[in-house]
Amino acid sequence: LRSLTEARYPPLSSDTRYSLVDIVAKECFSRDLSEEDKILLREQLNKRTVLWLLDGYDEIVQNVPSHLQRVFEQLLNTPHHIVTSRPYFNTLSRSVRVEIVGFTDENISKYVEVFFNQLLDKFSNALFEGEKVLKFLRLNPRIWGIAHIPVNLELICSIWSETDWSETTNLTMTTLYDKMTVWLCRRYLARKITPIQINDMDPYKERTPELTFLEALAFEGVTSNNIILRKELLQKVMRNIRCSSQTYSDALHTRDPSQIYSDALHIGILKSFDNGPTGTQIELDKNHYFVHLSFQEFFAARHLVQLLNSTTRDKAIQFIKTHKYDKRLQLVFIFASGLLIPSEDKQSVDTFWDTIYGDPHDLVGIRHMQLVTVFLDETQCGSEVPHRRQSISLLLNWIRFPITQNNFKLQETTAMTIKSCSKIQNLPEVQNELASFLNTAAKEQKSRIAIFIGRLNITDPHNQLLESFLLQLEYNDANIREAVCKSLENMGEKAAKRQVTDRLVVALGDQDWQLRLSASSTLGAMGEKAATSHVIDGLAVALGDQNSRVRKNACRALGAIGEKAATSHVIDRLVVALGDEDDEVRQNACSALEAMGEKAATSQVIDGLVVSLGDQHADIRSAALKSANKLLQLVPYSLQRLTDSDAREAERMQKSNVHDGIDGMSLKLFQMLSNGGNSGHGYW
Repeated sequence: LRSLTEARYPPLSSDTRYSLVDIVAKECFSRDLSEEDKILLREQLNKRTVLWLLDGYDEIVQNVPSHLQRVFEQLLNTPHHIVTSRPYFNTLSRSVRVEIVGFTDENISKYVEVFFNQLLDKFSNALFEGEKVLKFLRLNPRIWGIAHIPVNLELICSIWSETDWSETTNLTMTTLYDKMTVWLCRRYLARKITPIQINDMDPYKERTPELTFLEALAFEGVTSNNIILRKELLQKVMRNIRCSSQTYSDALHTRDPSQIYSDALHIGILKSFDNGPTGTQIELDKNHYFVHLSFQEFFAARHLVQLLNSTTRDKAIQFIKTHKYDKRLQLVFIFASGLLIPSEDKQSVDTFWDTIYGDPHDLVGIRHMQLVTVFLDETQCGSEVPHRRQSISLLLNWIRFPITQNNFKLQETTAMTIKSCSKIQNLPEVQNELASFLNTAAKEQKSRIAIFIGRLNITDPHNQLLESFLLQLEYNDANIREAVCKSLENMGEKAAKRQVTDRLVVALGDQDWQLRLSASSTLGAMGEKAATSHVIDGLAVALGDQNSRVRKNACRALGAIGEKAATSHVIDRLVVALGDEDDEVRQNACSALEAMGEKAATSQVIDGLVVSLGDQHADIRSAALKSANKLLQLVPYSLQRLTDSDAREAERMQKSNVHDGIDGMSLKLFQMLSNGGNSGHGYW
């Protein structure tokens, strides 16, 4: 679809229009088709058995030439087609949608584990570093998002293994792409010069011709809405390098442009490919693309910042005015806001923010709020940022407005904007305003406010906000109290302050079973951080609650606290829970005992798990087997009874579907039960 341009398909005479046959003939065949061939092609297309692959919908939907509008609509109305598009540009109504997100969250964890496991020969603490990577990535939602892109995750892991990140406390998208670019440049230079020379220079801070070329090319690409950079665009940039003395650095004039292009290609950020029918060995005649679109956007942002710093500032201002509300270019402006902060040119920083706040304005206002919020967050909300107070005030207004108007759609939009940030929701002035809003709001609005706050990904809740939450628990309103507990649950261990956990323990004894349920779930989300004797005793009492869902949550919470909750009293109560009338309680009791560790490896516990192995529910039998297996491994001499024959017999049992996932240790448990247990011999 990106090929449907006026340059490629110039307007025909007034009574002639392009047809699907014309488009297919031009795009799919290397030679002109005869009239006879076109007739045959038309017959094939009319059979309605063609699957059309329509790539690049988002690149053309806003810029379809008027004389191609009819054929564009024909393509979208074909009976069988697949359309590719960035999600936010896909306005088509289709019965089936698939979003390609790259790695899943689980894939990321597994990839990092495998990557650092391979480095154990070089670094004894490689696995620990892998855990730090995952923790670090999750600090910033936008960075966690780009980590789902395989090429980005590989670069991040590679950089981490060779970089000291101990002093990097605030990782933004901009600093991450800075580091990735430096790493790629150093790797490229290592093939050309000695390591000593590399250490004595900064290949990135200097405005090298190669990077300047990549910036110019990236900017031309995003300006013309091209991900695939055709040779014509590449040649245009090369011509500009030869002619311009304003836009590009002087270093470009001292070297042959073709050599600059060659060096830029070898850095690894720009790739070439040839999709022609005959192929070509001439790199400059091939199409190009950045290794990922986000790199193109990053380098385009670098070019924009250079324009702001140069005599061509007016060009940058016009670009910002024209495109600041274009979602397609949002990441370019986010990068630009981050790149400008360390800049010593205060005028450029002021110009950028003044232009963002200047005309033209978003008529509704919410799009403008979204922009300045993410821009401010990318700057880490520093006090030196222009329009900082105005940006925060605008955000707070857009928090209050949809809640007071009970507009769920606007609430969701505002919450998603804040959730994508890492810093702004943790600012004292923002949290204090949220606390004040919650305290002074009408009763019917309080639950909506609490739910809204719970969506914001707050990682550093301040005391004033927590105290406001606890105050709402005094209301005799189930919706308010449940919403507050849910928000605290979303904050997890970060909200595990003493005054909070103590109040939640009180809630465990409330007459309202829904509050008891919410309180137990919230304490479970806080995990080990909530491991006080007061909390543990309260959860132990909750194991005897008259409501089965509360008992289930109490088991889960004790399991989340783990070994710190492994008192004899708690273990005794969990053993009793193994015989609970509710199957979910029994299953979670098994899992909780497993989490208790060595202190739970007693004959009393194993006896209880033995009984659970005969439970009528398969999930409970599986949980009991897994728990007993884990506890047996904590008894050293029991491991000596495991033999290779056990493993072979386990494999035979698994093939016979006796129990999925059974292993040698689990089989030994069965043997101990059937032999030692029945004959009166103990193993403890």
